[in-house]
Amino acid sequence: MRGEWAELRFMARAVEHGLRVTKPWGDSAKYDFAVERQGRFLRVRVKSVTHMVENSYLCNFRTGRGGSQVYTAKQVDFMAAYVRRSYRRCQRVHRSFGPQKARASG
Repeated sequence: MRGEWAELRFMARAVEHGLRVTKPWGDSAKYDFAVERQGRFLRVRVKSVTHMVENSYLCNFRTGRGGSQVYTAKQVDFMAAYVRRSYRRCQRVHRSFGPQKARASG
């Protein structure tokens, strides 16, 4: 249920910001949503974050069995993380693929 809650919160926040949100049918896409604004679509993967490590929230943005692969820019345009500890915010994580660390903004 944690993932579904994060996705629901993301959809609500995206609509509040004037974005149109679509969800692909099935579970075969690497992204959870496509958001559209002014005719442009962007693919978004949504994660739920609950663990804090040294003043930062820890979120696994990996895919594949056991988290063995990273998402690529060809699969996902943006990653979004919902911080469950604070039910007031949905964090947008800037695009950061590969071994670099993503930075969160609100």
